[in-house]
Amino acid sequence: PSGGSSSTTKFAIDGRYGWNAGQMEYGGIASVDYQSSTGSSARLLSGGGFFDYNLVPNTPGTDLVYGGAVLGQFGSIGSTIGNAERTGTIMRFELGGQLKWYPLGNSVAVRGDLLYRIDSISDTLKNTGSNTGSGIVAKAGFYIYF
Repeated sequence: PSGGSSSTTKFAIDGRYGWNAGQMEYGGIASVDYQSSTGSSARLLSGGGFFDYNLVPNTPGTDLVYGGAVLGQFGSIGSTIGNAERTGTIMRFELGGQLKWYPLGNSVAVRGDLLYRIDSISDTLKNTGSNTGSGIVAKAGFYIYF
């Protein structure tokens, strides 16, 4: 509408801690997402695990490592619109490929993932069953190895 304004605040962080066994990498993951705009908000807290199968073993001195990636998460979601609050659960599964590049030696990696994601969301208050969504997701980030 003319003269109206709206602002949106978004915050998201994903973390993982794992072990490198050369050909395989595995461990736990956690996510926190929050979004707020005029009159509404949404939040997600989730945890799960990941598994990477490296076609090139991740050993010291290797500059480029690539292979398959699998992630699974389970979490709690919530949203508020005005005075109405809804809660539910989410199950997320991702499958695809990953690439790790070590431009500064063995301790810092730049990582990219191209994954197919499936989300199943259940609304626990309305008891409306579950909704499933899927699609391709691209991710990028920095990883510290020690």
